Amino acid sequence: MGEVSRETPEAPTAREVEVDGSIWVAEISGAAAVGGSAGSVIECVHFLPPDGADAAILRTYLPRGRFLDLDDAELRALHREAGPITAKTVPETGRDPESPPGRKRAIVEYPEPDDG
Repeated sequence: MGEVSRETPEAPTAREVEVDGSIWVAEISGAAAVGGSAGSVIECVHFLPPDGADAAILRTYLPRGRFLDLDDAELRALHREAGPITAKTVPETGRDPESPPGRKRAIVEYPEPDDG
């Protein structure tokens, strides 16, 4: 008899969605615990533009595990509610100034969204 794999396949972390005639890629870019020990986990969803650029320009947040359950209409609505990702640069310290003391958070530079 053959062996049975006990590994759980990884769930997809990216999906394509058509918004206003263009195909965007929505992907889970990370997760974080919120609300202390009694809190929950949220996932950050980035939207990559239809021009094929590697950098996301929009982001929003969802409760963990909800991303794959969204239908296309819900994913389009999430795209419309997503906020822009803006560049932050702090060359002296290499830290994000909005990060609390003692916490390190990487600074990632993204292009400014094109308004037109």
